[in-house]
Amino acid sequence: MTMAAILCMVLCTQPPADALTQEVQKLSGTWQVVSSQSDGKDQTERSKGYRYVFEGQLMKLQDRQGKPIPRTDGKPDERPCCSATTSSSH
Repeated sequence: MTMAAILCMVLCTQPPADALTQEVQKLSGTWQVVSSQSDGKDQTERSKGYRYVFEGQLMKLQDRQGKPIPRTDGKPDERPCCSATTSSSH
C-alpha cells in the first residue's frame, strides 16, 4: 500500500466536517518520504526524498527536486486527499 493510499484512508473517514477540516489542517504543508513499503516490500530507495504537498483538501506528489509527478491516468496532478459530506436543513 502506498503512502498516499494510507493517508487517504486515514483522512477519508467521515468525521463531522469541522473535525475533518481540523485534521486536514494538521497535514497542511510539505512532507518528505523517509521510508515506504508497497505490498509488504521495502520501496524506500525508490521513493525516498519524494514529497507530498497538502494544500487544503488537495494533495500533490513531487519528485526529489520538487517537480510535480504527473499522474499516468490523465487526471489532474492535484489529487483530492479527502472529502466531507455535509448537509444542512432549513
